[in-house]
Amino acid sequence: MPRIPILVKEGHDILPFQTRAPGTVPPKLQISADYKVEQMIRAGTHKRIPYSKDIWLMLMFFKPKLRSEIAEFDGPNWKSGDVLEALRPLVDYRASNAAQYYHPWLIEWSPNNKLNIASIPPNTTHWADHDSKDAYHAMLIQEAGKRMGCAKYMDSQGQTVYLEPQCCQQGQASSAAWFSPWVRYGYNCFIGPHHTVWWMDFSDDSCAHGCGETQCLIRYSIVGIIKVLMV
Repeated sequence: MPRIPILVKEGHDILPFQTRAPGTVPPKLQISADYKVEQMIRAGTHKRIPYSKDIWLMLMFFKPKLRSEIAEFDGPNWKSGDVLEALRPLVDYRASNAAQYYHPWLIEWSPNNKLNIASIPPNTTHWADHDSKDAYHAMLIQEAGKRMGCAKYMDSQGQTVYLEPQCCQQGQASSAAWFSPWVRYGYNCFIGPHHTVWWMDFSDDSCAHGCGETQCLIRYSIVGIIKVLMV
């Protein structure tokens, strides 16, 4: 699958934005934040990098999901099996997004609910929703674009950690713009335009349909397999 470029507006790439915010985490969330960052690194969505004057550097912060999670591996200040706060890592991409642009033709395949509803075959009897977890992470970024999405936070040792994304991220303007045509390209690689009548896409979710349970489940299985192979 094609890697996604991050296109920068003319004049915006002379000096990179770097936040002056320290990136401190509330004490009660600190260990959970350290664990979450280590999870991201192990998953391959981010990697630690040394500081550079040439990267765009945004603030990373953490939003509680209001539930707990169990640590799956040991770390410097937690043990496997510890009960931690489940956190959602977020990055303030406003400066980076303002410096980016994308081609207007990318919106051609953006989700259109009215069109989706109008295209439902009249004999449809069954539906199956496919929820893609962290769907943007399937889109890898071109090397030159990674510098536009770097972030920082302060760990429990008081050290600033610099993180470079390896794939598209939630909150990046380019992620939403490229996702729909990127997914459609993947569908077409495997089954051509049949996907337009077998299921509907709602941003990062898909809904297979059919005139019977068997047909619906077959289409649901196909969309799931294709999305795995596109990674």
